[in-house]
Amino acid sequence: MNAIFSRPEIKTLLKGDLKFLWSAKSPFPNDETIRELVAIKVASRDGRAPLDGGAVSSARGDRSVLTNKPEITMQMNPEGAQNEAHDLGKYWQASRNCA
Repeated sequence: MNAIFSRPEIKTLLKGDLKFLWSAKSPFPNDETIRELVAIKVASRDGRAPLDGGAVSSARGDRSVLTNKPEITMQMNPEGAQNEAHDLGKYWQASRNCA
């Protein structure tokens, strides 16, 4: 798959803000040889996530009280919270402009 996606004729068909990543774990507990291929929209010029681990002061895994599905709760440092609020504002404004 990696070879196919790196071919020039395939790259021209895909958007420039699209990045493909393989999952770290198999979706099938009995077969660790299978991985999921995930398409990620890249929002920054350098291809990195706008929120990285440096902005998170603590995180913990738990289960939702409503759905019992796994969820992650994060606390951000002041700089991370300010950046995230700015990004959410941009996304919210962009979604209002599309409606």
